[in-house]
Amino acid sequence: SEAWGGRSANRGQCAQACRLPYDLIVDDERKPLGDARYLLSPGDLYALQQMPEIVRIGVHALKIEGRYKDADYVALTTAAYRQAVDEAWAGLPLSITPRQEVQLEQVYSRGLGPYFVAGTDHQAVVRGRSPRHRGVLMGRVTRVLADRVWLVPEASAADAPLKPGDGVVFDAADWRSPEEPEEGGRVYHVTPQLNGALELTFGNGAINFARIRPGDL
Repeated sequence: SEAWGGRSANRGQCAQACRLPYDLIVDDERKPLGDARYLLSPGDLYALQQMPEIVRIGVHALKIEGRYKDADYVALTTAAYRQAVDEAWAGLPLSITPRQEVQLEQVYSRGLGPYFVAGTDHQAVVRGRSPRHRGVLMGRVTRVLADRVWLVPEASAADAPLKPGDGVVFDAADWRSPEEPEEGGRVYHVTPQLNGALELTFGNGAINFARIRPGDL
């Protein structure tokens, strides 16, 4: 960034290709992107699970990205890496809990993953559907009624259960086109079902249920 555009990443002025806005043109037609124009914005590196190997090969210093992050991000991230590094140095197994991982997902990020630390997988580095903060995956939609949605919760949802007032967004299932604006809103009520599913209701008129399908996330 410094050599290319005279903007130093170490001073919070990175201007690499992944930090720039783009237009998306499909079949000679420009697609509206709203505020999601940073199409090459990669996810945030999450290498806690690789920390024993990183220490073993002789890495002596880590840089934790923190530009424009809030105090919650700084506190949770530095505490988790401090724990992982100390355990790796002591030869102890990594003891990061699922709850800690959920807390790290809840603070602002563009999605977490080991990315190139774990090998080359370009499709995993950039989330083309939404290169911005998504929070915790809560589950998959199983039923859509006239005024409510049923979903089967993910295992991670046990450490961050849905409650009234939480905001959710529905991602189109892999087999559906994600081109339309996302549907979402704040939860008004959560009702557990006998089969383990959760029934979600929302404020009057907050959700267009016709745009949600079984299989959506």
